[in-house]
Amino acid sequence: MARCDKGKIVIQNGNLDILQVFGKTYLSIPVASIVGFITTSVLTAHNVEVHTTTGVYELKTVSKFSDITSQFPSVPIEDTRAVPWYRSQIARSHVGVYTNQQQMQSEMAQATLNGWQVQGQSAVGGSRSVGAMVAGDILAGPLGALAMSGRSKDKTTLTFVRTPEWLAAHQQP
Repeated sequence: MARCDKGKIVIQNGNLDILQVFGKTYLSIPVASIVGFITTSVLTAHNVEVHTTTGVYELKTVSKFSDITSQFPSVPIEDTRAVPWYRSQIARSHVGVYTNQQQMQSEMAQATLNGWQVQGQSAVGGSRSVGAMVAGDILAGPLGALAMSGRSKDKTTLTFVRTPEWLAAHQQP
């Protein structure tokens, strides 16, 4: 029987259910709405995104994932080790956090070629280390505080969504 961090995973009454202790339902996903699984291996378990027609559900540390997938022979499964996010045929959105501008530009270009568009973005400036500023002040005075305090990298967060053209070409039956 498959399990995740929230309980055991069962398929019953047309739903994929996560049952907690004493059979209390933590999560219930209609089987008919499942369009794909995206997995990330973590040692002997998997983190699994269950993609449905209405949204995405995350299951952490899933054991015996094959017990679940055997119930869904026609539903696609993608492994993040083999398929970059922008080439996914399942995902409909992706949030990328970048500190490297070259990587961000490269992924934006690949995403555009694979039916993605940027929906939103935000940027957060790096901060100075207080500990380094104090140490710099002690060792070299006020100018040393600024010189020795390394600034962390700026972060840019981009939210990607599928283009209307891609969605129209990949409608679920």
